[in-house]
Amino acid sequence: MARNTGSRRFHEVLYPLLKEQGALSTTQIYDILNNRSIDYGIKKGVRVNKKSTPRKTRESFTKNQCAQILRVSHFFKKVGKQTELTGSGARSQVLIYETVPVEDVVKKIVNIKHTYQNYDRTMPDFAREAWEKAKGESEEE
Repeated sequence: MARNTGSRRFHEVLYPLLKEQGALSTTQIYDILNNRSIDYGIKKGVRVNKKSTPRKTRESFTKNQCAQILRVSHFFKKVGKQTELTGSGARSQVLIYETVPVEDVVKKIVNIKHTYQNYDRTMPDFAREAWEKAKGESEEE
């Protein structure tokens, strides 16, 4: 996972979506993340009208940010390439990504001996339970 890029939030939003929908290209991932609607009235401390309506997300990732986080993330793997047309009509190659099972990722991360990243702080919520379990087992050995 990339450090200090907002990648924890990126992972928490994208992993369940990608697991449900299957493999998607970087452009499709970019569109999904930036065009989804969130009901901010559910969250505590956010001022909204009594009739809360879903609004467009406050989060905005660039295509480059999406591509770089996907490239270094342990939770996603590259499965292919595809050529897409850009807005100007030019062709560009984009990569297609799919999810990696959480158990495999956690086993790989626990075996890393030297890292600059504090995984206790940056582990996404969907992998937190598996991380705690695997970390406890490695400390017992």
